[in-house]
Formats: sequence, C-alpha cells, structure tokens
Amino acid sequence: MRISKKQLLGFGGLAFVVGLTTVAYNLPTNATSSASVGGAVKVEVEVYSINFETVINSPLDGEIFTNGNVAFSETHSNVDNVKYYLTYIAEDDTKTVYELTDHEFTPTGSDDRNGKTEFSLDLDNYGGHGRYIFRSVATTDGQHKEDSAEFIYAAIEADQKDVSANSDKVSFRVQYSAGVKSLAYQVFDKDGKAVSPEYVHVTSASETGGYADLSIALTGDGLKLASGEYAIIINGYSTVEPSDDSYIGIARVVFSYEADDDIIVPDTGSILGVLNISRADFLITGLIGFSLISLAALFVIRKSHKS
Repeated sequence: MRISKKQLLGFGGLAFVVGLTTVAYNLPTNATSSASVGGAVKVEVEVYSINFETVINSPLDGEIFTNGNVAFSETHSNVDNVKYYLTYIAEDDTKTVYELTDHEFTPTGSDDRNGKTEFSLDLDNYGGHGRYIFRSVATTDGQHKEDSAEFIYAAIEADQKDVSANSDKVSFRVQYSAGVKSLAYQVFDKDGKAVSPEYVHVTSASETGGYADLSIALTGDGLKLASGEYAIIINGYSTVEPSDDSYIGIARVVFSYEADDDIIVPDTGSILGVLNISRADFLITGLIGFSLISLAALFVIRKSHKS
C-alpha cells in the first residue's frame, strides 16, 4: 500500500501530539501531589493558612509628622493574638525595636477575635525625630501574618505655596515641631551654590509646634536668577539665634523659575530687529500673502479663458 505525503504528515503530527502529552503528564505540579495506591490515584492538596488578618489603618505608609504625639490604629479578624512593635531608625541607620506590650491584643472569649486596637504614643520617648516602622503581628493556630507602615517624625516639613514658574518670589509653608525656635532658609542652584542671602525667621514656639508662611524675593537687592531649577534649604534650630549646636532638622523645597528676560525673539536683521517681530508674525503674514496671490492668479486665469 502506497502512503501519500498527506498521510505521512498526519502520522507525524499525531506522533508529535502524543509525545507532548506524555511529557506534560509526567511534569510535577506545584499545588498538588499524587501517588498510586492499589491502582487508584490519591491527590493531596496543601492548604496554606487559615483565613485571618491584621491591617494597619494609621499611620499611613510614607506619612510625615511634625507633632510627636502620633495615633496608631489596627484592625484584626479571626486572631488568637496581635503583638505590636515600633522600630526607631536613627540617622546612621541604627535600629532600635520596642515591643509595645501594653497594647498587645488577646481575645477574652471566642466572640472577641475580631476588632480594632487604637492607642497613641509620644515619639519623643522612643528616639525623637527620625524614621519609624510600626508592625502588627497576628497569630492564629500557630500561624502568623503581619502588616507594617513606615513613617517619619520630622522637626520641620515644608511645601511650596506659590507654584507660578515666572513669579518674582517663591512662597512656602513650613510646619515645625515643638522645640523649634528659629528657621534659617536660603536659595541654592542645582549645583548646590547659594544664590541668595540667608534669612532667619523666629517661630512662635509652643508645646505642639506650629506653622510659618515664608517667602523669598527672586529679584531685587542684587539678586537676579536665570531660568532653571532651584531649591530652598530650611534648617530648624532649638534656639532663637541659629547655631550648629542647636540644629535639629532640615527641609528642602525644589522649584522652577523662568526669568522674564529669557523670552526668545528671532533675529530679523539690522532693520527689522527693532520691530520685535516673532516667528508667528512671519508665518501668519506669509499665509495671508500666499492666499492673496493664489486668488489673484485664479482671477487672471478665469479672465483669460473668457477672452
């Protein structure tokens, strides 16, 4: 019997499919395992964990505080126990971990496994200004789950108020913590060179801190900035007269500035240069002239056909 090319291709394709099926059948799986017992296949499924959780509501991840009294909140469900930890990270990245045993949650009955834990801490008692990590660790039947949030307790924090690129001054609001009695601030260019005098603002110091609205004129008094990106550096001090010994924090505000005399006017030659003609003026004038010449040409052509 003669086999055609189509039949050969069909047999080859069938053999290829059978081979792939055999390989796939023998591959191991991640979620299940099987074993043959008395001709039957026994399937074992691994269950990862019980349905329970802990969620930190506050502080938020990345949040910045200038008041050391911070509120903490955590929600939990179906738990046997929840422990809380606060980690203080110093400027040299040294970490100090505090176990908050006074706020540990343990249910008093079978119906008390769901709820919310809320408390406040004075961060000045846990390291003062710096970075912190708040962790909640929930346990149920020997299994653990946790949540965490990293936040900052800063001596000062600043935000730009006037965001106009071509304003002749930059304004910003500074929020400062208790103990900050003065602020020294100055403008620097992108290379870190000071381009303005240093100014000092004496704060209305209180036990809870406060706000200060400050501004720097970008023109006048010999100050003339070119267009570009700049930064205001604000240092906080614990004394009315700033000094290295009383320094307690820093904030940085980046802003863009566009000088009025940086508007580009095309060079139109020695005669037209004094007219201050822009590219748009040339373009519009050219389009109008082209339209008028085209209409005149159509009129001439139409008139010649009539004659």
